[in-house]
Amino acid sequence: MTEPIVISRDGVELGVLTRSEAIELLQAGFLKSTDAWRSETSMEWLPLAVLESDAALPLAESIKKKLSGAGQSIAD
Repeated sequence: MTEPIVISRDGVELGVLTRSEAIELLQAGFLKSTDAWRSETSMEWLPLAVLESDAALPLAESIKKKLSGAGQSIAD
């Protein structure tokens, strides 16, 4: 299970979610990329846009592997 994260908008804590739940709600438009998040053990708030871009990294790496395995190259 992933570590829960706290979600905040305009200084008001909205609740606790998993990272995947937060990303789903962000992509569905219920949360905003400017909303903030932090782990329950951290005091540092980050924008949800960071969380969403981190989630896209494994997908990008997967696509790179598929293309390189097919004999195609892509620029880094």
